[in-house]
Amino acid sequence: MRKPIVLATLIVVGLAVAPAWAGIDRVKSGPPPCYYGNCPATGYKAQVRRGLPYTLVFTGSLLQGADRVVTGGNGITGRVLMKNFTEVTIFLELAPSAPLGGRAITIQAGNQVLGAFALEIGHLGRVDSITPTTIPTGRQTVVRVLGKDIQGGVLNTSLLANLNARVARRAADEVQLELNPAATYTGSGVTIQLFERHSDGAKTLWQKAPRLAIQATLATGGEGCQPYPATDPYLKPKLSVPGNGYLFAPLGSTQTIRQINFSWRPLASSRTADKFILEYHPRGSGTQWTRVDVPASRTYQSVNLGKGVWEWRVRIGNCGQASPYSDTWSFTIQ
Repeated sequence: MRKPIVLATLIVVGLAVAPAWAGIDRVKSGPPPCYYGNCPATGYKAQVRRGLPYTLVFTGSLLQGADRVVTGGNGITGRVLMKNFTEVTIFLELAPSAPLGGRAITIQAGNQVLGAFALEIGHLGRVDSITPTTIPTGRQTVVRVLGKDIQGGVLNTSLLANLNARVARRAADEVQLELNPAATYTGSGVTIQLFERHSDGAKTLWQKAPRLAIQATLATGGEGCQPYPATDPYLKPKLSVPGNGYLFAPLGSTQTIRQINFSWRPLASSRTADKFILEYHPRGSGTQWTRVDVPASRTYQSVNLGKGVWEWRVRIGNCGQASPYSDTWSFTIQ
């Protein structure tokens, strides 16, 4: 009566333990960087995101005994889906709460390890929406990116030239960005991208949010337009050249005009403007001021003027309104 029992025991053990020469040697498919590749199983690292399922296929020899995927638990489960002599397919599922970082995974036949690889677990990084999708130039705007498990996101600033973008706040399901496109920004739009950088320098690019439309020109009183109070002391420009009371050398015998290079100090860093407004006229009552609109990116303007005593001043234009004038300076062309 004992022989059948011994035989049954031998059969069970035979199924549970693979031959010593059985094992996995290649990754047939899996998450990047070996998706549909042919990477060695030894040292293979699968970059995965928590909250998602994954299927990986390995090839090797005598794999029909594979029956266990050992993950260490803690939000990660795995099982063998299919197997034959040369191939085994496993299924991994990562809970939303799975810990970030590295995790060793083994595929076994009973207690014999057929192959091992590593997981590097990152945030889910699902981007759902972005608001607002239109932002004005010349002022700082907070852009809200909403999604799932996105607090580990890094902003792809290479796509955001001249927008002065930074991550201002992080939460599990919301990342707030601060964008401050210069008033002279001429682009029509940009794509916001969040990605997660892995320990080996590789990136997992998350779902792309919609493109932002950038208003290249502020409409008077339009969205995001921010008039300045007339009493703001930082808005009174300070003049530089030509100095007040400056006397230019006499013109040559054949000269009737001189090129005057006006300049003034830049706007305070906490303020923005659509433009500077340069005004000048000959000293004397009843003469009108000549006006020149200068882009906000410049603090200088050249003008050709004839002999006389000239007065000049500068103010700032924004949202169809203007700041107080600078002090009025004068100079003389002989």
